Amino acid sequence: MTTDLPKILNRSVSSVWRIFTQGLGDSYQIVFKSERFNINETVTLKIPRIVDDETIEKVNKQLSANRLYKHKHLKNKYLLSRMIFCENCGFALVGVTNAGYSYYRHQPFRRCSSFASVRADVIENLVLTDIINNFGDVAELEKSMKMAVPDLEKRKELEKQCEILNSDLEKITVQKNRIVKSIANGTISDDDAKSEMKALKEKEAFYQEEIKKIDLQLETIPSEKQIGMKAELLHRMHLEFLRYNPARLSEMSYDDKKALLQKLFSGKTPDGKRQGVYITFNDTHPNGIYTIKGQLREIIGYFDSNVTSVDAD
Repeated sequence: MTTDLPKILNRSVSSVWRIFTQGLGDSYQIVFKSERFNINETVTLKIPRIVDDETIEKVNKQLSANRLYKHKHLKNKYLLSRMIFCENCGFALVGVTNAGYSYYRHQPFRRCSSFASVRADVIENLVLTDIINNFGDVAELEKSMKMAVPDLEKRKELEKQCEILNSDLEKITVQKNRIVKSIANGTISDDDAKSEMKALKEKEAFYQEEIKKIDLQLETIPSEKQIGMKAELLHRMHLEFLRYNPARLSEMSYDDKKALLQKLFSGKTPDGKRQGVYITFNDTHPNGIYTIKGQLREIIGYFDSNVTSVDAD
C-alpha cells in the first residue's frame, strides 16, 4: 500500500522532499538578505534532533536508489541499467534492442569515440560470473575486506580538524548575528557594519573552503560504523551468493540478479563516481575491458572478440 505523505501532511511534494533530505538533522537554516547593508547570509540554528544519523543515511540512500532504479515497467529489461558506464567519458550507457539483440550503448547525443556499444547478454553474464566467483569464495572475500580497511587514524585526525573549523564557523555566526542585531538597534553605523561583515565573510569563506577539502578526503575513508555496516552487508551478500554458482546463473530470476547488483553498487567509488561496471577499449586491449567497481576491490575482466560487439547499428 502506498502512503500519500504530502497529502497527509498537507504539504507540497517538493516541501516533503526537502524535509526528508535536508530537515531531519540537528540544524535549521535561516537566510537573511538586505541589499542596503549588502547582507546575504545563511544562519544555521541548532534544533532538537528528529532522527539519528544512521536513519538519515538510510533515508538518503533509499531516496538515491529510488531515483536510480525505481521506474515504470519497461518493454525490455536491462540488468545493468543505470549501473554500467563508459570509462572514457564517464556517462551511463543505455539499453537498446536491435534485430533481436540487446546492447548497452552511449546515448546518441553523447559524443564519445571510445566505443559504440557492447552486447548486453555478454557483459551481464561476465559480470555476474565474476561477482559470484569473488563473493562466493570465503578466501577472496576476506582478502577483499583486508584491502578495504581504511586508515582510521587518518580519518580521526581529519574529523578533529573539521570539528575545530566548524567551531570557528559557529563563532563567526555568533558575531554576524550580533552585527545584525546592532543594525536593527541602530547602534552601529552602515560603514562599520559593512566593514565588519566583510572581514567575517572572508574568514568564513576560508574556513568553509578548508572544510570542503577535508570533506573530500573523508569521503574516501569510511568511518568505523560504515565499515561495520559494509561488513554486515557483505556477509549477507556472501550468504546469498553461496546459493548460486556460475553454472547455475540461469536459476536466478531477473529480480534476484537485479537486487544483488543494486546492493553491490549502492555507493560511490573513492574518486566520487557511482559504483558500477565501467567499459573501455584501447590499443592494448582492442576487444574491450570491463571493470567492476563495487563495495570492495575492483574486478577487471576482458572481452572475447568472438562474443562481443562494439557496434549495435
